[in-house]
Amino acid sequence: MTSRDATAILPDTQPAPRVSFRPGWVEWALLALATIVQSRQILNPDLGWLLTVCEKMLGGAKLGRDVLELNPPLNVLVYMPAAWLGSVLNFPAHLMLIPMVLALAFAASRLTAEFLRPLAASADEQQRLRLFMLFMLIIFPGETFGQREHLAIITCLPFVALTAAATLGHAPTRNLRIIAGIGAGFAMCMRPHYALVVGLPMLWNAARARSIRPLFGLEMLAASATVFAYAATLVLVFPEYTFETTRIVTLAYLPIRMSWGSIFWFRMAEYSLGFVFITLATRGWSKAGIAGAMPWLLASIGGLIGYLLQGKGFTYSHLPLCIFALASGLTAPALLAGTLSPLRQALGIVAAFPLFVLLVPLPNEYDDLDVPIREFAPPHPKLLQISHYVGIGEPLVRRLDGTWASAAGSQIIGGGAMLLLRERNGLTAEKRAELEAIALAERDRLREDLVNNKPDVLMIDHLLFGRPFEWLDWARSDPVIAREIELHYVEQAKRHKVSLWFRKETMRQPTAGTK
Repeated sequence: MTSRDATAILPDTQPAPRVSFRPGWVEWALLALATIVQSRQILNPDLGWLLTVCEKMLGGAKLGRDVLELNPPLNVLVYMPAAWLGSVLNFPAHLMLIPMVLALAFAASRLTAEFLRPLAASADEQQRLRLFMLFMLIIFPGETFGQREHLAIITCLPFVALTAAATLGHAPTRNLRIIAGIGAGFAMCMRPHYALVVGLPMLWNAARARSIRPLFGLEMLAASATVFAYAATLVLVFPEYTFETTRIVTLAYLPIRMSWGSIFWFRMAEYSLGFVFITLATRGWSKAGIAGAMPWLLASIGGLIGYLLQGKGFTYSHLPLCIFALASGLTAPALLAGTLSPLRQALGIVAAFPLFVLLVPLPNEYDDLDVPIREFAPPHPKLLQISHYVGIGEPLVRRLDGTWASAAGSQIIGGGAMLLLRERNGLTAEKRAELEAIALAERDRLREDLVNNKPDVLMIDHLLFGRPFEWLDWARSDPVIAREIELHYVEQAKRHKVSLWFRKETMRQPTAGTK
């Protein structure tokens, strides 16, 4: 078999392989463990807000007008089934999401194992491969479970496996290749930078084959068709997002990023340990071993480039670079065959540890805000925050069984505009005017929220992207907002640089010692 892309020359007359979807007892154990663990930690700020957006839309709100989200609409719609089932069954939406993610991850692990069948000759090796892939998808992600990056990785993993199988002599059927392509297209629709994750391995295959045929296989055509169909849907169904939200995000959010030094050098040192040494520990220095790891490593490099381009340093943005680096070790033939020496197994585990550390989140310092809110606010309170950081109000509003009294999760767009106005030199007069208009529109929305929604609790921050900033002064510069706060709210507690103001008409009687 030559190095020519096998997926581009495979005959369509081959009998379809049977992909079993019946879990073994060890897989059941992994699924049960993930359910138990994630039932407590899946509730994170970003996921909580996206579920809140879904619930508002189920209540009749229109995305882009009555409820605002910076990310493309698919990032919201993908969680709609869980939100809908939760509303129908009167069950927390995030708990409904867990079995859906586990089912998707299980199917992806089996499809991936099918594409990599030549690596696992015996039944025992095939079982190891399935278990490794399932572990990698449902246990290793940790706190990032269920987030957009997690879903994107689950759906594009079979595609990367397909590129890795191109030189193994395996010929997946037409239908399986199309499914893998649709999954990769879905990942790119969710997170556009995943084009690097799926594209770099395909370019590697084309370079090895010295042909462009791998770039025009069924899987690539299916991925491209999925992306183009979604782009057309955005224009026709979500014009507010396509033409207005995208413009605002480009102006006031994308430019806000960590410094290159803080985001690159420290993480690169940590990441390189796992990226390089897990491959060397499991595959060695041989040319064949490195060649077998290249599709996975290139997918990981694509994730790293996406992380650097985003420049935000969020925990979940590490996930693609970690998962595919880990996959390069878990798919090593010696590991699957059980012939890898104990020493090299131990080295592989040590090398994988830095990848795991990247995914360990810092504790949410705002978790205990519910204590004073439960004391002073009425049951099922209406919450509103004045801050750029959605993590203050989410998942707090869910733990309190409250409601969100705004179309937006935070003032992140207005905050980004104000930060750029304060710290970015050399802005043109036109761009400065646009940023000032964005900040003004943010305050206008806050005024409408206060007057129309009458929130029971205001959570007012004193930081703007880590810099000292008095959000209360910013809000009070509008006379209507100043009057609303003076007449109807009283500050009763302050924790973690967040002041808690309660509506006088609905506030419970305070008790001594809480402030």
